[in-house]
Amino acid sequence: MAVVALVCLGAARATDTERLSGAAPAAQGGVHGVVYAQVQDAVQTAVIRDPGMDMDAYTVTYPARWHFQGALVPGTPCMRSADLVFRVFSPDGLAEIEKLLTLTWRWADSGRTFAAPEGCAPLKTAMSAADYLKYISSILGVEYVGEQPVAPAMAAGNARHVDEVNAMWAKTALSSKQKPSTMTRDVASATVRYRNNTFSMAGRLDGKVECVSTPQPFAGQHPWSTHFCSASAYYVHAPDARFNAVIAQTDTVIRVTAVTAWLQATGERRLRQAYPPIGDYRYYGEQHFYALPARQGKDLMRAMQFGTDSATRRAARIANTAHAIALDWTDIVLDPHTNWWLDSAQTMRAATRYTWLDTSAKAGFQTDDPDADPNGVLPGTWSRQQPVPGDSAK
Repeated sequence: MAVVALVCLGAARATDTERLSGAAPAAQGGVHGVVYAQVQDAVQTAVIRDPGMDMDAYTVTYPARWHFQGALVPGTPCMRSADLVFRVFSPDGLAEIEKLLTLTWRWADSGRTFAAPEGCAPLKTAMSAADYLKYISSILGVEYVGEQPVAPAMAAGNARHVDEVNAMWAKTALSSKQKPSTMTRDVASATVRYRNNTFSMAGRLDGKVECVSTPQPFAGQHPWSTHFCSASAYYVHAPDARFNAVIAQTDTVIRVTAVTAWLQATGERRLRQAYPPIGDYRYYGEQHFYALPARQGKDLMRAMQFGTDSATRRAARIANTAHAIALDWTDIVLDPHTNWWLDSAQTMRAATRYTWLDTSAKAGFQTDDPDADPNGVLPGTWSRQQPVPGDSAK
């Protein structure tokens, strides 16, 4: 039973919810039918289906005429719920909005023997969202410009959610005479920049780190807890001249909505078994998804070895050369022919980047979008170059 759906739509409104502000996805009523796209009022909606459950799982609204690719990635023993990953391209392929794969890890208080489940990153402490974004910028090979203020509404919404969850858990624990689990959530936003061939690019990273500490039954005078954290990020990047307009579209149009019936069904399934069945991956093969968390952990640990300051300085040197950004976790999921698991220390891929040049051959860029076409969007006449298999530039 497969638990992954790939969606590639050139165009696609249903009821909305999560904005790129970092608020938690809210639930909505079920959206019926197969994976599809609708267009209404210059906004499109993609519906991502969970074939393992045979149910619609998420809807994502995005700007009209943009191109959508998305997937539902199966859960692991570390994070039992499925994870939504997507990217949305502007018609010319230069601007992109990404929801990166979630990173998860577990550990126990010092002195306690604890074997983290398969799929966990090798971390033994919590991390701030600001630091997470610095490490992500290093992994992406972009220059970290600086942290920017989190929108007040976003901060207030996250604080309210944490208070409500902790109050609910405290009430439940009181009735069962147990110590309650507690949640924390940290959010941050940062600006980055890099070069995509002849185009100077700007980007914004929005990150969230959520942690849950669970007291364990104990005998004696030494109480202890286990801890689970998840780190997620959205990444918006576009040419400098269009960046503010793309950000405005992102903040007003992008919505991520989890379907109520799917949330309930997956929650019930997790109660019945340790974690969702991995199944037969019709699109990639099992090796792809078993290796994903390991790749994430190695990427993060490699960035952490430099420390946040050194990692961002190192990324800045790379970002300011005339290149496109490095292979990221979204690309790994959505490029089905990526052979990255052969050596996670290198970017090894059989997929290609699409290179566009204008008639003067003095302006050019690369994109992951096979449906991109800068003609009529950018000045001049553009042609797509013959792709080279194994091109690792991005």
